[in-house]
Amino acid sequence: MVLEVKNISKSYGKLKVLKEVSFDLKRGEYAAIIGKNGVGKTTLLNILIGLILSDYGLVKYFGKSFTDNMTSILYKIGIVLQQHTLDFDLSVNKNLIFYADIHGMSRAKSRQKIDELLTRFKLNDFRKYKARNLSGGMTKTS
Repeated sequence: MVLEVKNISKSYGKLKVLKEVSFDLKRGEYAAIIGKNGVGKTTLLNILIGLILSDYGLVKYFGKSFTDNMTSILYKIGIVLQQHTLDFDLSVNKNLIFYADIHGMSRAKSRQKIDELLTRFKLNDFRKYKARNLSGGMTKTS
């Protein structure tokens, strides 16, 4: 099992946003989280990537508790957020190094991977550009 979500609940004061949400994803499966504004989609995603804690419940990746193994798990998963997460005062290269560090990637491996990705997405010429100088499309390349 790649992802197990068991009985996740979250409240903000008296407002119950999530109540006992449970689902599993096996290797090769995909899921979409859809719903009206304000029903807890972002809250659930924030819990799944460790930005906020649930009030109750358990999240496991690859059979391991997320809260106890966050660094090793973040190293194995990819996340694309709706909001800009780039530091606009850092270069493209420094932003990528920062996120590789957060995910526990060694400097040698991160340099190699960054080179591969910048080449793949034809962004090598922009390596030293500050993120603020990129076009909107460049910041969302996936």
